[in-house]
Amino acid sequence: MLLFIAFPLVSVVLQSVHTAHEAVLVTVENCGPFGCKKETTIDQDATSAIRAAEPLGRFVGLDIYFDRGHLAIAEVKQAWTSTKSLSAFFQTIGNLPFYRSMAFTLTFTFTVTPVLIVLGLMIALGLIL
Repeated sequence: MLLFIAFPLVSVVLQSVHTAHEAVLVTVENCGPFGCKKETTIDQDATSAIRAAEPLGRFVGLDIYFDRGHLAIAEVKQAWTSTKSLSAFFQTIGNLPFYRSMAFTLTFTFTVTPVLIVLGLMIALGLIL
């Protein structure tokens, strides 16, 4: 039980507070007959050395959940302090990706589930073929 329940949960929590390392970028200047150009490339050796040294990635802690793509704590706080009414607050919150998807999920769930339960009951009772 410990092997199949606890270890995967610990692994998921541990991996969720890390993010991938940023690539090591190198800017070089290539000069030719038509002038010089700056090019940015990824230093594959340095990047793979960083990834080999820390295979989990960079530790970011709970900050990964508080950014705009997830819970958006700073944006919610700013919306709460800057709006005058609850409708304006919820309209501002509705523009954040997490809360927009949560609203869709809850609306879908509370709309579809009762309809399917009633439809299944009607089919089971033979009222609809």
